[in-house]
Amino acid sequence: MADINLGVGAANSATGGYEIANSVKTEATNNEWFYRSSPTQGNRQTFTFSFWHKRTQITGYPADPYLMSQGSNARFHITGNANPTLRFMWDGNSTELESSPRIRDTAAWYHIVLAVDTTQATASNRVKLYVNGEQISWDNSEYPTQNSTSTWMSTTNMYFNTKDGDGSYDASGYYAEICVIDGQQLAPTSFGEFDSVSGIWKPIDVSGLTFGNEGFYLDFEDSSDLGADVSGNNNDCTLNNIAAADQATDTPTNN
Repeated sequence: MADINLGVGAANSATGGYEIANSVKTEATNNEWFYRSSPTQGNRQTFTFSFWHKRTQITGYPADPYLMSQGSNARFHITGNANPTLRFMWDGNSTELESSPRIRDTAAWYHIVLAVDTTQATASNRVKLYVNGEQISWDNSEYPTQNSTSTWMSTTNMYFNTKDGDGSYDASGYYAEICVIDGQQLAPTSFGEFDSVSGIWKPIDVSGLTFGNEGFYLDFEDSSDLGADVSGNNNDCTLNNIAAADQATDTPTNN
């Protein structure tokens, strides 16, 4: 296994690029998470999740901290302590994809994009994973069947930083620039770019994206309403044990 190159710092400041002002900090021991409550059903075959994440803890809590979940068989999480990788579950163990690069640098930000389109005829095109602008291959081939659906983008609560809202498998770290895109399978270049001078992957302004009816965008800039959707859809998220004090200025452009 190899560590992913994660030299994400203040390159944007050096080049006058797009700046991310805030993130939200979560603590596993405090049961801190947030979720989209009782959403309307979106496009359950085609969607994209994009977010920036910085880990602050590798050990000392359950080995598989969750990044997202939407139902007991729909999960996206980090697995393992010594060699943590990314694992995506479409609809149970028979559709569980895992990547091999290690996700364990607590001093850097990761930009993670999960792009899904089960209408694709080629199985490997149905679920694509990108980290810091580069596509990451899956170690197995447990892809969803063509045109299949699961509880992703359904009416089930969509959770971040916990497993199904039950207070288990929470993560400690920071989240920034969360984008849920309903109805499109997007490439990472919709959310970031490589700096022309340093070659570092950096964020770009995503406010002009088409988010789709059930999509949303969390920028965490309003400390009094950290779950506010600023996409224009008003698909706000509900906070659990997260308060204004959890707003942070540690971001992908101010590491």
